[in-house]
Amino acid sequence: MGPGGRHVGLSFMTGAMAQIDLGVLMHKALWLTSSTLRPKSDADKADIARDVTRHLLPLLGENEIRPVISAVLPLTKAADAHRLLESGGNFGKIVLEMPEKA
Repeated sequence: MGPGGRHVGLSFMTGAMAQIDLGVLMHKALWLTSSTLRPKSDADKADIARDVTRHLLPLLGENEIRPVISAVLPLTKAADAHRLLESGGNFGKIVLEMPEKA
């Protein structure tokens, strides 16, 4: 992560415990934050959805930000995609491609 970078944790794939080097965190002035939607009220969730629609989706549409994609697999390989997720061997999203309509 580059200087001033931000890490936002939203869920865990391998458990809630992690070791981090706080010296690196401080030296690079990194931001480390987290959240979960489960305990939030419906009103809070609606506010978040509005903010995402207003602020994040336009950046995606303009290619100013892009998701990190680890693999793209056809839908027929969904089981392989699931195994890849379970193995922890990916960094980024695993995308399943839908077949084109005939």
